[in-house]
Amino acid sequence: MFVVRGNNVFPAAIEAVVRRFARVAEFGIEVRQDGALATVKVKIEPLADCADANGLAKAVSQAIHDSLLFRADVELAPCGSLPRFEMKARRFVKVSQ
Repeated sequence: MFVVRGNNVFPAAIEAVVRRFARVAEFGIEVRQDGALATVKVKIEPLADCADANGLAKAVSQAIHDSLLFRADVELAPCGSLPRFEMKARRFVKVSQ
């Protein structure tokens, strides 16, 4: 769990929002802790046949904001660039400065 703008957030909550979008093949979450403030970056990898990847990124960002009450930076990753996992995935990275 981590805190963003006074909200307790679990990585599984972000995953639940991202998994609503069938056009997302894979994703990763990075939380950067700068003192008391945390910023969240979500990298999404759209499916190869996704026609509007930028629209997908905006939709994911808006869904995170609507569901979890904070803004996350959603970045697009090239197809096949994010790691794949067979068992339990390691999609969450916390960076402290």
